[in-house]
Amino acid sequence: MPFCSLCDGISLYYESSGKGNPIFFIHGWSFNSRIFNGQRDCLQDQFQVVGVDLRGHGKSETGKERPTLQQFASDLDHILKRLELNEVSVVGWSMGGLIAIRLFSLCPERLKSLILVSATPSLIQREGFAHALPLSVVKRLRSQVTRDHLKAIKMFRDLILSPEEERSDIIDAIKKTLNDEINVSKETAADSLSSLMEEDLRNSVENISLPALIIHGEKDQICFPGAALFLKESLTNAKLIMMQGCGHAPFLTSPLQFNKELTEFLHSL
Repeated sequence: MPFCSLCDGISLYYESSGKGNPIFFIHGWSFNSRIFNGQRDCLQDQFQVVGVDLRGHGKSETGKERPTLQQFASDLDHILKRLELNEVSVVGWSMGGLIAIRLFSLCPERLKSLILVSATPSLIQREGFAHALPLSVVKRLRSQVTRDHLKAIKMFRDLILSPEEERSDIIDAIKKTLNDEINVSKETAADSLSSLMEEDLRNSVENISLPALIIHGEKDQICFPGAALFLKESLTNAKLIMMQGCGHAPFLTSPLQFNKELTEFLHSL
């Protein structure tokens, strides 16, 4: 299995398949790179598809330091350099979107485009930014994680689907994918939430001039649609696709439309 050793000695698990321009996937909180298997299967005939398990997630080691979004981004910057990837299109889902924005600040010269999926510049509400969860809600989730992280993560994942998606013909398969693997430690899950509460990347977004695609579910209960509109207005070269009836994971629940929009954007670059 492919692993990449970082400067602090821990190993990150990654997978790379296909040939062509590189597409780099960053998963969300409590998940791992296998969540994008459907996109890998669709894209690997046309692109080099790379997915990484963030430290403390999936098959990657945790390390001794408290994981932060900046640390996650630094790890990924290291992998991009180790794999000698350039002209990279980065796909960041949810927490992965914040990490993608952080990654741009570390290696803008290596990136070709950003695809922000169900993303937000701030997970919590702040002055001038109401399109987010109240701080008390995220604090409560963090407390639940410290008590029983498996139960808390399953409760969080129940919020990912919209009511329309709950009535889908393939709902059982979708829920199996969402709940198949919970292989993130309690400490990583809690510390990642703490880092998310601290992050406010509204000003950082304004510095990004790369072509960007924003894909968001109109019924997202975790990263609200207003956050996608904020990103569209803040990024200088962005296109917004608001997917009707979708919740927080449109790439799982409407893969045909999602993969079509993503592929068309990548070919337009």
